[in-house]
Amino acid sequence: MKRSIILLLNLTYWLIYCLLLGIFYVLLAATVVKTGAEVPNFGFEWLKLVLGLAVVPGVIGFYSGYLWLYPRFLVTRQLGKLAVSGAGISLLASLSGLAVLLILSEARISFSFDYQLLIIIGVIAFITLINIVIGLMLRGFITSYNDIRLKEELGRKNHQMEMELIKAQLDPHFLFNTINNIDILIGMDTEKASLFLRKLSDIMRFVLYEAKTERIALTADIEHMGKYFELQQIRSSNAGYAVFEVSGPVEEWSVQPMLFMPFIENAFKHTENRRENETIRVVIRAGAQLEFECRNRYVENTTNELTYGGLGIGLIRKRLELLYPDTHQLEITRFEGIFTVKLSISR
Repeated sequence: MKRSIILLLNLTYWLIYCLLLGIFYVLLAATVVKTGAEVPNFGFEWLKLVLGLAVVPGVIGFYSGYLWLYPRFLVTRQLGKLAVSGAGISLLASLSGLAVLLILSEARISFSFDYQLLIIIGVIAFITLINIVIGLMLRGFITSYNDIRLKEELGRKNHQMEMELIKAQLDPHFLFNTINNIDILIGMDTEKASLFLRKLSDIMRFVLYEAKTERIALTADIEHMGKYFELQQIRSSNAGYAVFEVSGPVEEWSVQPMLFMPFIENAFKHTENRRENETIRVVIRAGAQLEFECRNRYVENTTNELTYGGLGIGLIRKRLELLYPDTHQLEITRFEGIFTVKLSISR
């Protein structure tokens, strides 16, 4: 929701709040006139009274609920702490309201500890609680609206991502190169050629069917990446030019399908030297955080722009922001012929 709309909602509430206080003032003034009582400076005295009884406690209560209680306790469903904190804020607001009354009355009002004082404190606390509840409700409405919009946007982005990933993985050049390499391998090692053909079939099945789910086990995604590595490695006699390492309890994690594949595909796309060892190095570490690192050497006179079947880094960053808001860090660097991508995800 836009900030201007949120500000408008806040202003609307306070306009309604002031309107109710104005109506109450009119009714009270009419009662005073009807009884024939004379109250000097009635309007000014009413303004001082309403500041202490309703305005100051109302502002404290509303924004305590809106800014603090909702994100701190209601979102985490700590209802007991929410109730205790709300009661504490009501008491503090009551004392603040009494202090405002004393200051505005220039200490002419003295309160003794009797039922009158308790009634005043109770009224102020009740007004504060009402404003706390309304603040919680307004913040909840804004949050729910934002969540709905976020899910809609995530659905659109995921659909776009899914279609681009399918196009990339089933790209004719990728299929042609892989099938051609397997065809050459058939004359040299039939069993190995058959094995790689099954791996290609598994990759196609994964992309067309398994990758359509919202989340998959990280182990399944790693298995898919491993098969992709093996198919790429048959293009070179030096299998050590591409290294794929996994460590930690990966079985405890689940991720969005093909979350890391854009970076891996980019590394293979822009790496030409397959004679040196570890020209491409991909590491996945699982623990308190999920860490992904992809490093590849590239030719200095190329841009090495991160694209995946036409998918740009902007869309990839946006997808990460939607999927892992405030729980991920993406760092992309290019230094002395080495392109490095580091992505960490917190639970």
